[in-house]
Amino acid sequence: MQNIKAKKESLIRLLGMVLILFGLLITLVVDIIFLISNIALYLLIIIPWLLLIILLKLEIDFVVDRTIIFFIIICVYTIIMSLVALLFSSNETASILFIMLVLSDILLLICWHFAISIFKRKKILSILCGIGYLIITFIFRLLPIMITWPWLLNLASAAIVLLGMVLILFAEMRMKGKGLLNYI
Repeated sequence: MQNIKAKKESLIRLLGMVLILFGLLITLVVDIIFLISNIALYLLIIIPWLLLIILLKLEIDFVVDRTIIFFIIICVYTIIMSLVALLFSSNETASILFIMLVLSDILLLICWHFAISIFKRKKILSILCGIGYLIITFIFRLLPIMITWPWLLNLASAAIVLLGMVLILFAEMRMKGKGLLNYI
């Protein structure tokens, strides 16, 4: 029986993806419990994204064949719902915070979905979405609410996501160095 080449690196990539998923779950729970005042609107925006990403992960043909169409529809829906949040809110600052938190959650979902892709464009998209999540988290989650439970949970979540991204990139660089991974 022949050994699998790059078994360690593959496990490190998988661990990185699991860490990003764990960070995503922490972020979603913290947003629902501590940060979002309008839970119904938040769920109306996030649930379609979750469903789309789950269906893409399960590789449902109907969804995979129409990925671009579904992304466009959900993006337009998200923009409309965000405008609703802006229009019907009496506090503009809270509305902007709400929109940025939703945006960071969506970026993290996309980052997780494409985290171990071997396609160059999807890998770049994953990295950019992860960086976008980290920047928005720092500006809108960590700076405004210093030293509280949500702050500590958000810091832990961001650190877990960053660790997951670093593990994936580290493993992929080692695999590329060994000639075992080529992006398409």
